[in-house]
Amino acid sequence: MFNLVPLATTVIFIFLSSVSAAADLQQIIKLAQTQDATYQAAIHKASADKESYTQARSQFMPTVSYQYSDSRTKQSVIESANFLSPPGSDRFGSIDKGLTLSQPLFDLEIWTRFKQSKNTVNRADSELLQAKQALFLRTSEAYFLVLEREDQLSTIRDEKTALNKHFLMAQQKERAGLGRVVDVVTAEARYLESVAQELELESRLNDSHYALAEITGSVMKNLLRLSEQVEYQLPQPSNVQSWVDRASQVNPAIVAKEQALMEAGHEVVARRTKHFPTVNLSYTKGNVNTDDSIFSDPSNIDTQRVSLRVNVPIFQGFYHSSRVSQAISSRHRAQDELRLLQRENERSVRDAFRRINASIMQITALTRSVEAQENMLRLKTKGYQAGRYTLIEVLDAQKDYSNQQQGRTKARYDYVLNLLRLKASAGVITSQDINKVNSWLTIKGPA
Repeated sequence: MFNLVPLATTVIFIFLSSVSAAADLQQIIKLAQTQDATYQAAIHKASADKESYTQARSQFMPTVSYQYSDSRTKQSVIESANFLSPPGSDRFGSIDKGLTLSQPLFDLEIWTRFKQSKNTVNRADSELLQAKQALFLRTSEAYFLVLEREDQLSTIRDEKTALNKHFLMAQQKERAGLGRVVDVVTAEARYLESVAQELELESRLNDSHYALAEITGSVMKNLLRLSEQVEYQLPQPSNVQSWVDRASQVNPAIVAKEQALMEAGHEVVARRTKHFPTVNLSYTKGNVNTDDSIFSDPSNIDTQRVSLRVNVPIFQGFYHSSRVSQAISSRHRAQDELRLLQRENERSVRDAFRRINASIMQITALTRSVEAQENMLRLKTKGYQAGRYTLIEVLDAQKDYSNQQQGRTKARYDYVLNLLRLKASAGVITSQDINKVNSWLTIKGPA
């Protein structure tokens, strides 16, 4: 008797393996956070920018340096009024070493650069947050583009199968003398058109997989799909102006530009301080050890020196004045860039909000349209078999049904992505939003 247990075990193992291999959006994004080159570059840039704070703070601290000099001197006395140094030549060595400690007492540029570094750190944090949110959105867009094209390819393959049946049926009728040649030619043309569309979609789907691989570093073709149980709801709050106001306050890209503007303002002040005096205190302890020479006996001298240095800039050929003018122009540019970003972001928020509403209405309308087109196709197919409709009418109904299916597919994915785009434009897209979208995914194939 045939044993079904090993076979059942094998089937279950294959099924569980396919389930475990399926990747969801949350897993893809976690992988992208470690593999995406753009995000990794943003991390390193933020780390580099934050070093400016340590560098600026270090300017308040004293500097210590050690000097050592070992020299050899050759002297030749040609003529000397000193009777103790007759004409002749000599060689002697000298070692000069010392330790110098210097402490700035007054330097307005140091204080300004320190304030500027705080804005630099804040800007770096905001830019990194923006890069992370952009990664969430980019990965989601790439993920759902794969799913959308897979669904479209599935739809066009179903259409191709149906058109092939119509074509074969038309051929059989024409050979039996019950059909027209024009029906055969038309059915063949529609079938070949669907074959061409299938090849095009296969190429686009393959490109979509590699677009996702650019982010994750590997090609993943077994992705969880968007469930039919998604509740299509308006975003909360339902007032678009609330989203615009939130974006202007917390969007990390806007915050980064605001910090960049403050950096530019500090840069103007820092360059103006070049016209102000600076005061530095230094202490030097040194030793000079010299061998005997023609003019002197051997010596070993310790020296300690405290000095207060005041430097008052008077004229540098308009160099610093030009740099101040340059910094002012850069500050104006930063103001314009901030204004432009605010306007662009407001447009993005309003557009995403509007598209969410449009997607909900489209999904509702297209769902009913798909059902209506399916019924129409069924009726015309039966009517054609009964002689009430022509084959062209059936083929048109088949095409309309396929188009409505693809339109509904696109509307469903647009709804999800526009929700994320709204959150990203407002600057509030988080892992919780990704988890919510992830809960809409399922192992099942498209309906």
